[in-house]
Amino acid sequence: MKYDPETDEYICSNGRKLKPVYDRHSKNRNGYVSTVTVYECESCQGCPHKEKCIHGNNW
Repeated sequence: MKYDPETDEYICSNGRKLKPVYDRHSKNRNGYVSTVTVYECESCQGCPHKEKCIHGNNW
């Protein structure tokens, strides 16, 4: 996927935008806290790339 740092959005293989929805924080056993930004597509409906793109969430 292409990333646009100015808008903080990804563009999927089908040309749809993935926008940031929340940050997930986790702490390992050494106390290090990491942050991962979770992005969500505007719509995956009818997308031929959905099976390859979405992991763990079969909308």
